Amino acid sequence: MSDFGVDLRGVIDLLSRHIYSGPEVFLRELLQNSRDAIVARSDHGALDPAWGVRIRPATDTSPFIVRDDGIGLAADEVADLLSTVGRSSKRDVLDLRNSDFLGHFGIGLLSCFMVADEIEILSRKQGRLACVWHGLADGTYTVTELTEAQSDAVPIGTSVTLRGSREGATLLTERAIRRLAKRYAEYLPIPVTLATATGDERLTGPAPFLSADRETLLAYGEELIGHRPLDVIPIRVAGTATQGAAFVLGSPASGRGHHGARVYLGRMLASENEENIVPDWAFFLRPVVSSDGLTPTASRESLVKDDALKITRDAIADAVRQWVRGLASADRPRLHAFLSTHDLAIRAACVEDDELFRIVGPFLDFETAVGPMTLEQIAAAGDALFANSLDEFRMLTGLGSNATLVNASYVHHEELLEKATHLFSGLKVSRADVMARLSELAEAPLEDRARTEPLAARATAALAVVDVDAVVKVLPDGTVPSLYIADAQVLTRVDMERASEIASGPWAAALRKAGNHVDATRARTGVTAVRAQVCLNWASPLVQRLSTLRDTEVFERSLRLLYVQALLAGRRPLTERDRALMSQSLDDLITLSVGLDMGGDE
Repeated sequence: MSDFGVDLRGVIDLLSRHIYSGPEVFLRELLQNSRDAIVARSDHGALDPAWGVRIRPATDTSPFIVRDDGIGLAADEVADLLSTVGRSSKRDVLDLRNSDFLGHFGIGLLSCFMVADEIEILSRKQGRLACVWHGLADGTYTVTELTEAQSDAVPIGTSVTLRGSREGATLLTERAIRRLAKRYAEYLPIPVTLATATGDERLTGPAPFLSADRETLLAYGEELIGHRPLDVIPIRVAGTATQGAAFVLGSPASGRGHHGARVYLGRMLASENEENIVPDWAFFLRPVVSSDGLTPTASRESLVKDDALKITRDAIADAVRQWVRGLASADRPRLHAFLSTHDLAIRAACVEDDELFRIVGPFLDFETAVGPMTLEQIAAAGDALFANSLDEFRMLTGLGSNATLVNASYVHHEELLEKATHLFSGLKVSRADVMARLSELAEAPLEDRARTEPLAARATAALAVVDVDAVVKVLPDGTVPSLYIADAQVLTRVDMERASEIASGPWAAALRKAGNHVDATRARTGVTAVRAQVCLNWASPLVQRLSTLRDTEVFERSLRLLYVQALLAGRRPLTERDRALMSQSLDDLITLSVGLDMGGDE
């Protein structure tokens, strides 16, 4: 009886708690070892179709057994492979230096102690005597070499017998083994059969994601993602012996839940959701690949971040770009379906990937003051301005402009517009300035200045209660009597004031302090226009009539209602002061309109 030379209990705890995701992986490790041994027996050549793996699940009267037709092991090799954990002797003993061989035989066998108290290996190698390795969970083992007569009765290959532990016995039953084998080894290129009461059941078969038939791929993709894929992109990476398919989701991807790839190594499942193989921006993809050139981590449940992984990820990105390029040139309906389905994800992708943006950018829609336009249409229309907030967009729409006005308040729109000026020739897009545009508007004619200047002064005085200035300009639309105008910092201060009215206690005080800080900062930088403004439209007959009012009270009430109307038209929320001003002005005007004495009874 010999010791492993390590604290086996500690190793098992390490495997179950820190390396493997759970005890279920024991079957994957056994099947991986069997696959490696069969490939080794073929000497890296064609596999004999008669070679395979047979699994007999545990019953009440018999233990679990898995047997393969692999290269087998001699007594000295078994002792070397299993007695020293962590040494890469398997590759030396079996000459498994080729990248086809993924397993770590000793660690893989020890993982079985997560479900069994006792392991027995019976193995025979061509030209060598058969041997039996018997290991216990207490950290002891024996190796016995059989006689020549005994060896003749043992076929070439290896069988592993597990006698289940109290905790792991349920994972050795037929139901559990069928489920685990189908999950991990369904697409192994070697036959894996399960012995059942009604006969042998074949568990492995062709991998549909490697099919050349489009309908087969789409049917598999539908099963994978739960709905019909929008399309499927073939993946072929010669440098890392990786192939498969990337399914384009047929429903919107938010960009938050990044879908990774299902990865098989040598057709054995390694990861259900390997994010590192998918480009960060490709939220709309669900790839499934099998590779013989990517490197697994120690747990074989994810991939090592090495050059091979980078090459593969870059190749997948190139395949996606090529697919989109093909749609742009030959299948515009499918391209528009792709863009409309994954609008947010595609814009996020274009922020990260210049080449993808060059391909799809001209077809992306942006909201403008005259309706939706693509970048291609915006470029054709001439110079363009963009507003980076919805408030600014609404104000600028009212102020009018000869340039195309784009609403860049949506996620990623501002970044893409700024990026577009560098990537697309003929496109000139710059950020709009509300206050600059206001100053560019035409003044009233010279002959009217004697009316407009007093009007602006009287209006500013009437709005002092809400800290708003008035200015008189000629707006493009004569039906709009007034516009509420404020730059970004003023809007921030007003929003903080409104929020402080809703909040209570220290939060309200903090918001008021933050609003005051905005004013103080602007004052220190020499900016004098620290208040919002109401632009009175001299092209409006109503505004012109207001300038003739001599009754101060009627003028102030009317002007204040115009201010509130401008707020509501701009969809600005009202502060307490705004609501109080509106309520008082309406009450007074209604009272006057019905002929009541303001200070007494009817």
